[in-house]
Amino acid sequence: MSQPPVFDEAFGRQFEELLRWRRDVRRFKRDPVPAELIEALLELRRATQESMRLAMERHEVLVEMGRTQRLLQHAERMARIGSWRVDLENQQTHWSTQTYAIHEIAPGEPVSLDLAIQFFPPGERERVEQAVSLCTERGQPWDMELDFRA
Repeated sequence: MSQPPVFDEAFGRQFEELLRWRRDVRRFKRDPVPAELIEALLELRRATQESMRLAMERHEVLVEMGRTQRLLQHAERMARIGSWRVDLENQQTHWSTQTYAIHEIAPGEPVSLDLAIQFFPPGERERVEQAVSLCTERGQPWDMELDFRA
């Protein structure tokens, strides 16, 4: 079941402004309503509708991302494969749940790049280190299948 859309602070401010304008309109009920007020109300209505549309769109994207993430986790678990990425700024790796399971490390445990490389046999370590070096220096991506030690 999907969650209701989350509205941001800007939407809240627009809604409060709409309520203030609504009170003003009631006050002007017997008097002619200035054209500026009508234009402002129409603009506020358009902005509110746009905020609602964006909130719903964001919600749908988040739901789909969750489905995709669960599908990936399921596929990794069935195939007994894992995935990981490296934050080159702090040399920390980000492992999938299955990668933690393969290496018998508690999920969420921080793993440095140096420690992650130690799970590969010596010949494979050199390949990983070279790939990281080329990525850092030249922005060259890599996608390799390597042997490792659990």
